[in-house]
Amino acid sequence: PENNAAIHPPQTSEPKTKPQSPPNSFPTNNQPVDPSIPPHFDLNRQNKQDSPPKLPDGEDFRKGQTPLPAGFSSHSNDPREVQKTLENFLTAETLDARTPFLSIESLSNPKLKNSLLATALPPHLTTLFFKTFDDTEEQRTDFFYVVGWNGKKGAPQNPITVNLHIWPGNEPAHVHSEAFIELYQQSLTKYASTPQDSSARFYVIAKCRPKCFETELVKDHTTKATLKMGTFPRDPNSINAYFDNKGDIYQQITNHREGLGFTEDIPITVTLAWSSKEQPGKRYLEVIQIDSMDWQP
Repeated sequence: PENNAAIHPPQTSEPKTKPQSPPNSFPTNNQPVDPSIPPHFDLNRQNKQDSPPKLPDGEDFRKGQTPLPAGFSSHSNDPREVQKTLENFLTAETLDARTPFLSIESLSNPKLKNSLLATALPPHLTTLFFKTFDDTEEQRTDFFYVVGWNGKKGAPQNPITVNLHIWPGNEPAHVHSEAFIELYQQSLTKYASTPQDSSARFYVIAKCRPKCFETELVKDHTTKATLKMGTFPRDPNSINAYFDNKGDIYQQITNHREGLGFTEDIPITVTLAWSSKEQPGKRYLEVIQIDSMDWQP
């Protein structure tokens, strides 16, 4: 069960203005904020104590003034303490300094020493708490935060979601480093940019729609549902993939959540492939399987 509801941006009556900055880029302090970016992911707010992001009650734990969600009482699973681990991970300048915060699985990966985690990352602009999940079967608690950069020095143009998890007797929290590398390098965006013959698995923040509105692109569109995938909640640059709205994937989603249409974004692990090149017309992404309804396939 979820301990927190998804963050919902506050409503505003002010008219939206067209941004002057290039598409998919973050505005500087002298540029208007892109209205396509949700208000609570305002990347010009650099965690300043005098101007915290405007979040619903119970979501911003950085100042320690908001009551924690039900079930959070110990030091180890306090989102404020977990966020400190995330900050240490992001600001570490060497692999040795970052190693205490890496997932145990990644430490045995021989490619780790040559990965982006072996060097200093560009300074990030913000980290915001997103939500938690408790896996009662495995006794694991997952924490999700949204991190934003300015898109310079190789940093992502869009915010990404970062997962930290705590297993019984395993403290402090560890960053899901495989997912971090994948989202930081924008692997899904690259895969979706050009048709390929091989399938691939991705960690995504996704919501589902029971219909397919690509009436010309997708064959038999009336029998398809849509999976909208992004790197952070309410991602305006989400990528669509399609699947049978009465098949096994449909059933897996409905078993996980009442009704097919997600009203909020959730983290899932999914395998995608491009539609057959033998099929007439343009190719599109298809959902081959949902590996896991979390980021622990």
